[in-house]
Amino acid sequence: LEEERERRMATDLRNESLKADLDLIKKEASQLTEKCAALANSLKDAESERDACKEEASRSTKHAERMAVALDEAERRAAASEEGNQRSRSDALKAAADSAQASDAKTTAEAVAKRAETQRRYFE
Repeated sequence: LEEERERRMATDLRNESLKADLDLIKKEASQLTEKCAALANSLKDAESERDACKEEASRSTKHAERMAVALDEAERRAAASEEGNQRSRSDALKAAADSAQASDAKTTAEAVAKRAETQRRYFE
């Protein structure tokens, strides 16, 4: 009887230890589940930010293309004026100003496009 009682006590102690281990494992699993949920939310946020950067890069690229066309047109008008076209001096000055403004806009648009592209790459 004494041996049986000792075996039961040892079994009870083992069971208590296993229950404690199980509780600890459940707690760790719960914490890991919370971490996974937080990481999933972070991933969603990062994907949204990446998509926004891609859209901005696309808009910036289109704007840069429009500015390049405007620059080409302004440069064409300036060249025509410089070649002695029938335009007056004020037209030539205006074309040069348009060219400079378009160049500044193109440079700005290119910088924005590069920044957006860098951000897009960062979030990929």
